[in-house]
Amino acid sequence: MTFVLGHDTHGHAEQSVHGCTGVLSTDPDDVSHGGNVFGVISASYTDRGGPGGVPALTTVTQNQVRQKRQEVEFALDQSGTNVATTNDPAGGSQHRGSLGDGDYLALNGPFDLHGIDSLTFRVASTSTQVPAGSPLAAVEVHLDSVDGPVLTTANLTSTGATGTWESQKFPISDPGGKHKVYLVFRSVTGGQTGANLFNLNWAEFGGQGVSAS
Repeated sequence: MTFVLGHDTHGHAEQSVHGCTGVLSTDPDDVSHGGNVFGVISASYTDRGGPGGVPALTTVTQNQVRQKRQEVEFALDQSGTNVATTNDPAGGSQHRGSLGDGDYLALNGPFDLHGIDSLTFRVASTSTQVPAGSPLAAVEVHLDSVDGPVLTTANLTSTGATGTWESQKFPISDPGGKHKVYLVFRSVTGGQTGANLFNLNWAEFGGQGVSAS
């Protein structure tokens, strides 16, 4: 078993262990790679061969382990959005803006939402026209494609100002299996209008996940 740091389109092999049990330690400094970073567990197995000199066979399988917090500036599949330097005190360097009705982005997955019970969006208003706490915009969370099944619709509320950021949390249920997750942005009655409904710094899944405790 080997832990591989996935980084954009390639990976860096790190610690390996042998046998059916063990611990794969990760290096926290590897976050410095930046970009689309994720974990990969690579498992290989070699049998003992067969009678009469049949050679041993080896097979390898890999499973991706995605971070719960997805920095949306690294989204590879999107339409209509742009990236700008963020003024969010929570950091992240950049956020996504120019989110108009029908624009979308896909979180870099796929994701297995076993043990996941919430999805939080880090958002800020793009003007002072909509009072804080009033309806701002909506995010439709679709599975597998832009027009795929809707996991949930997150109705965002205004933060009141462009420099005011809030983490707005919404419940979700595990649909079972692995899925790509698409965020489709929608205008709402009484909310922000135009081609820049709100700014989005990150999306974060909440819950126990695959951990044992």
